[in-house]
Amino acid sequence: MATEKNRWIDAVGKLLRLTQEGELEWKPKDPPPYLNLQLDRKRVDVVYEARHKDRRLRLYQLMYKIEKPTDSFAALTGATIFNQRQYPYWTNEVVLELLDQSGFGAWTFPETELLDDLLAAVRYQAAGVKEFLDEILAVAS
Repeated sequence: MATEKNRWIDAVGKLLRLTQEGELEWKPKDPPPYLNLQLDRKRVDVVYEARHKDRRLRLYQLMYKIEKPTDSFAALTGATIFNQRQYPYWTNEVVLELLDQSGFGAWTFPETELLDDLLAAVRYQAAGVKEFLDEILAVAS
């Protein structure tokens, strides 16, 4: 199973490299409505889409609310008074999907350590940071 996990890491790593080298271009889009049906519990502000060969990809940060666990849940999980947290709180995860022909998420990549890095590279690219730096440094010279 470790080999399968390594394949996902390698695949996301390659998408990261292609993005950083400008070979894979991501476009920001409004999220599809089905991702924001429960805004009081989870939300997506923007999605990024790219095409690699004949496959469409979607990348986004899913923010979701964690409610306070019930006392029975705390007892089952071994939560103690030392592990107190202010509830509710929001957290997030990065999601990478393969899209079907209709634009729906047909399959979600497993979580890997590189998804955060991929999202950072995609945001950098989509915001045009490299071009801005090139412009500002050319003017300063």
